[in-house]
Amino acid sequence: KSTQKPFDDVRVRRALSMAIDREGWGKTLQGTVKMEAGPISWAYPNWKMPPTEMPKDVQQWLKYDPAEARKLLDAAGIKSSTEYTLNYYPYDPTYQPLAQAIIDWAGKAGMTIKGKVYEYNNWLATAFIGTYTDLLYGPDAGIDRVSSGLVDRLSKGTKNNPKNHSNISDDETQKMLKDFWAAKDEATAKDIARKVQTRSVDQVFSIYSPAPQSPILWDPPLQNFEGQRPFNHQFFYKDAFHWLA
Repeated sequence: KSTQKPFDDVRVRRALSMAIDREGWGKTLQGTVKMEAGPISWAYPNWKMPPTEMPKDVQQWLKYDPAEARKLLDAAGIKSSTEYTLNYYPYDPTYQPLAQAIIDWAGKAGMTIKGKVYEYNNWLATAFIGTYTDLLYGPDAGIDRVSSGLVDRLSKGTKNNPKNHSNISDDETQKMLKDFWAAKDEATAKDIARKVQTRSVDQVFSIYSPAPQSPILWDPPLQNFEGQRPFNHQFFYKDAFHWLA
């Protein structure tokens, strides 16, 4: 959680982000389809902001550089002898090797992490449960559809997520989410969405990474982002790793 030590220090979050070999992740655990994670799913191409369009000083936190990551950890007073725990749940067969990859990469930056299976029912008790029975994917998705995955999932206390613990404890981000919810037109909403995504990378509230593949997920080259299809809330979380706040 970004409110708990040592992850309340943005240097530690940035270090872990820089310790991740995203190119290696994509080649070994994802396959040929690139579906980059983040606050807004790859399923909304007209809303998702590519990191390459973000300022250079923000993009740097997505660069694989274990040496620079170690410098950030040193500056934050993180010792390699201190052990931290990465909780993950084994719902999907890709999650365990993915967790092990993160543990290995963090180790190269000098951060010792061990993996621990998180009981799936406990995860469900603290995750946002949304109604995605007819979630519209693709470029035609409007404000209301994107809000279901962005505002309801990450904001505090909306009527749709009374048990949600996946909100981001950051006043600036929370203000942006409220502004997004109140937006009257898509142009305004998309401008706010870009700011949310940029801040997410800069403050590392979300680990941008290749998303694990699943037969449940929409394959954009095959489906071309057209139409609607049933969508189970469980799989919405396959597109991102978030610092739960």
